[in-house]
Amino acid sequence: MAYKSKKRMEEVRYRSQQTVKRIITVENDNVSSLPTEEKLKLLLEIEEMGDWRGLYEDMYVTLFDDPDVRVRRIAVSAFWDFPDENYIDSLMRKSMEDADAEVRGEACGALGRYVYEGFITGELKPKSYKRIREFLCKVVKNAALPVVVRRRALESLSFDTGEDILEMIGRAYEEPSTDWRSSAIFAMGRSHLERWHPAILKELHSESRRLRIEAVVAAREGYVSASTSRLCELARGSDKPIRLLAISALAHTGGEGALETLEACALDRDCEIVETAEAAIEKFFGLDEEEPSETDTIDVQLGSVSDIDLADTPVRVDELLKAAEAAAEAADEGESEDGVEDEEPEEAEGEMPSEVEAEEAEMEDEEEAEEIEGEETASGDP
Repeated sequence: MAYKSKKRMEEVRYRSQQTVKRIITVENDNVSSLPTEEKLKLLLEIEEMGDWRGLYEDMYVTLFDDPDVRVRRIAVSAFWDFPDENYIDSLMRKSMEDADAEVRGEACGALGRYVYEGFITGELKPKSYKRIREFLCKVVKNAALPVVVRRRALESLSFDTGEDILEMIGRAYEEPSTDWRSSAIFAMGRSHLERWHPAILKELHSESRRLRIEAVVAAREGYVSASTSRLCELARGSDKPIRLLAISALAHTGGEGALETLEACALDRDCEIVETAEAAIEKFFGLDEEEPSETDTIDVQLGSVSDIDLADTPVRVDELLKAAEAAAEAADEGESEDGVEDEEPEEAEGEMPSEVEAEEAEMEDEEEAEEIEGEETASGDP
């Protein structure tokens, strides 16, 4: 499983230079021997930092079959971030054979990335895509499998807008089970089809909190502009988790009142609400797509398991200082160019001196005259 294709290596090199705030270093040979709690701490810290998990691909491969179910769940879910065709068989096997149903569900969820690559971007080989699609369809239809596995398979398939997939989503929505209905709503948003908008709008008012949450996510994923007014209400509500989701969704749906609501939330007393609103405003205006600056780029390093602040790395400190100096010089040059027109013009030759300058010159002449008079008195000359 450790083999990486040329394309995957290029992606790793590119993504390793994206904006992150800290460096986590991992010695992949030793991570499997760590105590379970240390493994979980490491995995959760990576999740909290928001790093692209592909940077730690070898570590996740090592933990793919970890004996602890909690470690396996996190490790398997991370395979969404590195859709190498060499992992397809392992994920399919994990979907069917792992002892834990949740882990099997995470494996089906990770296979959804291949559906995206095959149906949306066309980057997956047609033969591989067909194989994955058929596998996931069989999983959804197999009533003998755990519901969570079948549901996650349906969610993964929902990037594909084939009529057979849409029928599966429709049937899942008609199920009395909240589990199936929540997966159906999620799939509706992921499919980006207007045919599902009425159902999403309806569930935004659902009495079931879980279905409301899934509807907010679906409105965000599906860019359902008609949901803006309801999202504004939820963003100003009292349920904080739903508020956070609604605020994030408004950046995608836009529409009347969206920006005003985001700006109001940015003045909230809750720091998390403020941060989410500010990020949504940047997304609203497309500011989150800016290229990372020189001072934001780092590389993942191999070493002992630890958490290293960016400023604690001597080499990076030197790079930061150089980048800051270069930025300062550029700013100075820009100011000098902008200030050329503001400089006082040089006094032309023969131009009449100003009144102040004339007074200063007169005073200098008087002082010189006094000095000469004093010298003549001292020498006795008449």
